[in-house]
Amino acid sequence: IIEGIQLGSNVESNDEYWLGTGKQTSILEICKTFKRDYVFIPERIGERVAGEAPVEATMEKLNWQPNKQLSNYIEEIINHEN
Repeated sequence: IIEGIQLGSNVESNDEYWLGTGKQTSILEICKTFKRDYVFIPERIGERVAGEAPVEATMEKLNWQPNKQLSNYIEEIINHEN
């Protein structure tokens, strides 16, 4: 993602650049990746249920590709801390 931010900052335009892997990841999946206990709370008004960054245009315009999946990055952090 950092490389994508750097590439986007060097472009002389007002375009938006969506950075991500193009794979939707739920909060539940993230919680399970951390292997920690979690508690469900009631849904809040206006809370986003799902979202996915449309990264194809960014990949093309910036000639950029994500190099890590979020779950792999989290696992690296966990393994580094242990």
